[in-house]
Amino acid sequence: KKAVGVQDQLPNVIVSELFGTLLLGESALEYLRDARERLACPNARIIPPRGTQYAAIVECADVHAITSAANYRGISLRHINLLQDTS
Repeated sequence: KKAVGVQDQLPNVIVSELFGTLLLGESALEYLRDARERLACPNARIIPPRGTQYAAIVECADVHAITSAANYRGISLRHINLLQDTS
């Protein structure tokens, strides 16, 4: 459904900064798709037009210690670590 009152003057450029620490986090693709469909002309350019995500494999005992579950009051929580999106 198009935005009310702007059908005759839809912009041809969408400028966004929706990126957090992960390129596709914060629902960036969904927000941009919605903005293009409802708020801009069909061939609107999106700025920035693309992004690059870099990654490096690291092993750090200190980071592991603060980002993983171990025990709570004698209950083992180590299986919860399987649900992490990073390890």
